[in-house]
Amino acid sequence: MSSETTQVIYSMNRVGRFVPPNKQILRDISLGFYYGAKIGVIGLNGSGKSSLLRILAGVDREFNGETVLAPGHTVGYLEQEPLLDDSRTVREVVEEAVQGTINLLKEFEAINAKFAEEMSDDEMNALLERQGEIQEKLEQQDAWDLDARLEMAMDALRCPPPDTPVKVLSGGERRRVALCRLLLQKPDILLLDEPLSNLDAKLREQMRFELKALQESFAITTVYVTHDQEEALALSDRIGLMHEGDLIEVGSPADLYLRPAHKITAEFLGTSNFIPAQVESAGVTSSDELLVQSPIGRFVALRSAEWQEGQAALLFFRPENVEFISEKDPPHNGNNAASGIVERVTFLGNSADVVIRSGETTLRVCAHPARAPVSGEEVSFYVGPNSCIAFPA
Repeated sequence: MSSETTQVIYSMNRVGRFVPPNKQILRDISLGFYYGAKIGVIGLNGSGKSSLLRILAGVDREFNGETVLAPGHTVGYLEQEPLLDDSRTVREVVEEAVQGTINLLKEFEAINAKFAEEMSDDEMNALLERQGEIQEKLEQQDAWDLDARLEMAMDALRCPPPDTPVKVLSGGERRRVALCRLLLQKPDILLLDEPLSNLDAKLREQMRFELKALQESFAITTVYVTHDQEEALALSDRIGLMHEGDLIEVGSPADLYLRPAHKITAEFLGTSNFIPAQVESAGVTSSDELLVQSPIGRFVALRSAEWQEGQAALLFFRPENVEFISEKDPPHNGNNAASGIVERVTFLGNSADVVIRSGETTLRVCAHPARAPVSGEEVSFYVGPNSCIAFPA
């Protein structure tokens, strides 16, 4: 595989996809990524994620537009329901990835056994020549420790025991076995369609970290389709959000979560507070800010790219960006602060979900469980201007 990390390994230009009679499921998708990129594609069911992945894989060729895979590179595709031979064992399926190497090892052993037989000098020379050819290929393929590498790969992906019949595997186990086989083929681009679905929560979390480690150790370009936000945030260095066939937004996990450019992105990722507001003025301290008046008070917020002059606004901020303040805290110039009554506190282990009512507005706050307020308590809170975004209403 190439180690040129600045090379565009794959590009897609204005790709669209229709299904009969005339339903458009992908609309003018343009993208490109470098070797070694970790791309997460998220969106609701039916948003076009899997359709996009099948085009990337070359499985679906019924589309408009252009796709280009850099010459000399290969693509590996893990479907949601991978095809495995039910007559085989886990080990036999995994070995399919290195069948050529296994065949060479068998031939090498057969040649060694043949040396015990009587033969002419010409036959002996031919056998020695063939043995040398095979030995060179085996060394190039690092074949002498093949068994150890297969076992390590199966252990890393928590595959069932090697002699387990494929026909008794669960859906999650089949995906892990298929992924193990795929990784051993060493594709340049790895396409994964919901690989961790149907796993229990603990195994899902374990596999998430294993996949992260495998991505780094294989230095492989990965495109990962999922509806699970935590998986996408943990496994990607860039995320694309699909919505009704459109690629709405692409950016780093932090940018999409903390500074979404579109209201759809803000709604889809995490938990959000949206409050109707009117814009009082623009350019409070910079051209990127708006001063808005909401039912809970006046807030300075970042201007979203979608907001246009004259539009009403929706004030957005994340629950974890809300800071409880007391009378002893310094004032915040009267902006970005409000108060309310705690309606409900739900303990979630590493956090507490706090519901606050301020007038007719209900807000969500993510608090430290040891410092969370109690139901019925009156609280004041502050949200920094850089944590607030004004979207069009």
